[in-house]
Amino acid sequence: MNYSPSSTSLALRASIAQSLSGLRNQAPKVPFWALAAHRVPTLWTLYRGLLRAAPGENTRWRIRGLFQRNHHLTSPAQTRTALEQGHRWLDYMHQANAGDALKQRVLSRFERAFGEMKKRVYWRDIYRRELEWIYKMRNRPILTGGFMRPTLFNKLVPRMARQPLHLSMMIRRRRLARGRRLDEQRRLLEWKLDILRERQFEARLIQSRDLDPNQAIWQSDDWFAPINRRIALIQTAYINDKRRALHIYPPHTVAQIYQARTRRIERKTELNPKTRAGRVGHEMETRPGEKDAAGWGAEPVARERE
Repeated sequence: MNYSPSSTSLALRASIAQSLSGLRNQAPKVPFWALAAHRVPTLWTLYRGLLRAAPGENTRWRIRGLFQRNHHLTSPAQTRTALEQGHRWLDYMHQANAGDALKQRVLSRFERAFGEMKKRVYWRDIYRRELEWIYKMRNRPILTGGFMRPTLFNKLVPRMARQPLHLSMMIRRRRLARGRRLDEQRRLLEWKLDILRERQFEARLIQSRDLDPNQAIWQSDDWFAPINRRIALIQTAYINDKRRALHIYPPHTVAQIYQARTRRIERKTELNPKTRAGRVGHEMETRPGEKDAAGWGAEPVARERE
């Protein structure tokens, strides 16, 4: 026996659902940081108001930094906390500008503190960039004057001390890809052989009248078409590898390598008398402002003892 609720029960359920629909917690379709109700007061009232009411350039620098740091906040709670702090600062600055002597002294003290912070950040940034430059120059590639012969995996490349990592990874990646292509080609050839055997077996069945020709499935050439296309792509990759191995030396690259070789011999010849005289230390340095022909940087030269 099928049970069906009465019309009164259905009406009651509909009224309850309508009453509770407004209490349902629904996620907003647009994030709060994209709403004009958030952006306009934050940028035009709070941010610009803080910049106008700031007592000096150091405080403006700190305000810009805080807004840039909080620019990527997506949590409503964290954003609300940051906005409340900004509005407290704005009220404090307005009271100081209105003539409150105590708040003016506090803002003046913060102005000096932000000035010291700005100097520390400035010099820390310079120190960081200098360390990055030192590390870059310490690990830069240097032309040795030799050739890295062309292979299946690389064209002609000048031989370098501290070979660039991306060059090594490129050669490794091509070597692994060639191995994968060989395995795939071997597997595809085995599949072709299996299809050929199935076709021969099916042909013998048809010849002995044990199979209806209309029910044959292996006599079509559609089985070989995708395999042949893939094998053709692999053969194209092999041709590119051979073309890479037969790469002809570009004249400008050969000139750069010979120039680096000549410069290396000249420097070694220049250092030999100093080495015999005991005037060359073990520390190495780079001549400032000097680069090799390829732009990789100068070769290291020995530092003379004072």
